[in-house]
Amino acid sequence: MSSRAPSPLPISLPMMSSRDNPMLVELRAASAPGHGQGGTPERSALDALVAMMCACAPEMYAHVRRVAQAAAVTARTMSLPAPLIEQIEQAALLHDIGKLAFSEQATPSRRSDEELQSVLVRQHVHIGFNILSAVPPLRSAASIVIAVHERWDGFGYPAGLRGTEIPIGARLIAIADAYDVLTSAHVYRGGMLRDEANAEIVRGAGTYFDPDIVHAWLRASDRLECS
Repeated sequence: MSSRAPSPLPISLPMMSSRDNPMLVELRAASAPGHGQGGTPERSALDALVAMMCACAPEMYAHVRRVAQAAAVTARTMSLPAPLIEQIEQAALLHDIGKLAFSEQATPSRRSDEELQSVLVRQHVHIGFNILSAVPPLRSAASIVIAVHERWDGFGYPAGLRGTEIPIGARLIAIADAYDVLTSAHVYRGGMLRDEANAEIVRGAGTYFDPDIVHAWLRASDRLECS
């Protein structure tokens, strides 16, 4: 494993405390034995988080749904075991959940707030990991979520993991996440066409992305277009 530790974050941000965080309160209740009718504690906790995301951040919800679908299709193309595919799909749905923990005061109001934006982007993986780790049924997803922004060449964050040190689910979600960002329209630019976005993914193979998973992604691309 890499010996590099996550870099300290230079800015103190106003966030909900873990004790009073309504997400954790609802999640612990949802995952408690006997909660709800049927289903597993894992499913109940996942459903509670996804419902909260849908209500509080519909654009984020739409993004993670697309990422989860793409990640699952690619994982099946790779013939990964069914339990691992389910775990990857769950982690993909939750990979941005840490962003919900920031108060409105911590959200940059201008694109020029680059330093704060950089801290927010880097800190949300820690917060997401802490939220999911606090709920036993979601701890396996937490170990994937915290590694989604690692890079194949070891220059990602938060731990600087390299190559296969990065969980395979995180390596796969990183590609699906990047593709969705590239193909989605933003205020400052339009979305790329599929072939343009895939060309960017290919350019990132061996630096940002696992080259083998990039090949699987390209094989799955036609299925994603038709889904």
